[in-house]
Amino acid sequence: SFLDTWEKMSGSKIIIASQNKTCLDLNNQIRQRKYGDASLPVQKGDIMILGGNNYRKNVFNGEFAVINEIGNREERIIALRGKEPVTLKWRDVELVFPDAESNSKIVKGKMFENFLNGDNTLSPVESQALYVDFTTRNKSLKAKSKEFKDAIIQDEYFNCLLMKYGYAVTCHKAQGGEWDNVFTVWDNDTANGFNCFVDEQRKAGKTNVGFYRW
Repeated sequence: SFLDTWEKMSGSKIIIASQNKTCLDLNNQIRQRKYGDASLPVQKGDIMILGGNNYRKNVFNGEFAVINEIGNREERIIALRGKEPVTLKWRDVELVFPDAESNSKIVKGKMFENFLNGDNTLSPVESQALYVDFTTRNKSLKAKSKEFKDAIIQDEYFNCLLMKYGYAVTCHKAQGGEWDNVFTVWDNDTANGFNCFVDEQRKAGKTNVGFYRW
């Protein structure tokens, strides 16, 4: 099968699809095969892709990394005025970022599990909760002061690492990357519930400007 072939390939490999949902499904299937349970938390050896810039850590949206070490997990429930409480979840990780020269940079930080298991962008509520969490932990700092700004820039929880699993990614995320083996899933402009393994793509999915641009 498709995934059997992917697993047997030596060297670096990637699956590129059009839709985020297809990538999510494929990442889950690969982790299910790899660990026997796709719902397991991030594991040592998992391939990740950055979902946002972190200038403090010098890592950027679209970079690939491998989980090298896993540490403690923290969770806090944040009360927001007029809204449902938000549970924020972090996990300490050490990442290895291999580059084109075969050198590696190592980055330690707090991975934001809400982002890993949620949408591809931080929701406004999550962003607000991260800010409220910081102010709650730093009540002595006056908002908009230099001390406040310096502290929030250095804060590990507020400047958490935003990551997704990187076994299957969108074409947009794959730009600039190089792999020994690339599998492409044709899931452009498909109906809801489309199964890339067995369903036939609609003709309209191959006869529009968006498809050729992709």
